[in-house]
Amino acid sequence: VYPRFAAGLRRLPPEAVNASAIAERFGGLPPNLSRGRILAAFKRAAPWLGIAPRLRDAIDTLMAYSQPQDWEADSRPIVWPSNNALQEQLGLCRRQVQYLIRALVDERLIVPVDSPTGRRWGRRHPVTGKIVEAYGLDLSPLAVRYPEFMAAAERAREDREARTRLRRRLTIARKAIRQISEAALEADLAGRDWQQWAEDAAAKDVDSDAPLQTLLRAVRDLEARRLEGEAVLKAAFVSEDNAPSDALD
Repeated sequence: VYPRFAAGLRRLPPEAVNASAIAERFGGLPPNLSRGRILAAFKRAAPWLGIAPRLRDAIDTLMAYSQPQDWEADSRPIVWPSNNALQEQLGLCRRQVQYLIRALVDERLIVPVDSPTGRRWGRRHPVTGKIVEAYGLDLSPLAVRYPEFMAAAERAREDREARTRLRRRLTIARKAIRQISEAALEADLAGRDWQQWAEDAAAKDVDSDAPLQTLLRAVRDLEARRLEGEAVLKAAFVSEDNAPSDALD
């Protein structure tokens, strides 16, 4: 028996209509994909997609209500936890839970499936455990958007690795600039305030959440400063090494 779904009498905003259109593309999970993998991909992609942690945690909670057979081709992964249950699990008040559900719909992550009374409820086949009738929150947009989540997660991984490389270059450049400054001060090298030169470089701090291009520009600026300082230091020391010694008496 196919589960019964109903849109109910709720007036759906454009975001819900969009999410519903995504849900209609659900045709069951392929054999190599599980709800656990969908959830993992979503959680990795969420920061990159700008999905707030509270929404990520809400999806984690809702996914726990679904069962493997809900994700098969002849079903839909609808869950029907009460607001009271969600309040307790998420540590929120009722109004916050209602706002959270609206936000999940706005992000095209779930679709509301309303009963005639507006209450969430469902029943399963006593033997197969398949959903026979359900009214609640349809999670199928998560399955449909799995490729999007995987692509976003990969972009996030590449971004993290790029940031790690740039932060390493930033650290190396700052350390080199400090060493150049110390060497110049020790040699009493004239021409600039080497202490201030190093302090100016140390002051060029970049927020870890800054755009990648901003971080890259900061790294290039410090590396250029380091190269310029090395050139001045090398020219001075080489000049001193090559200076003619005093004639012997």
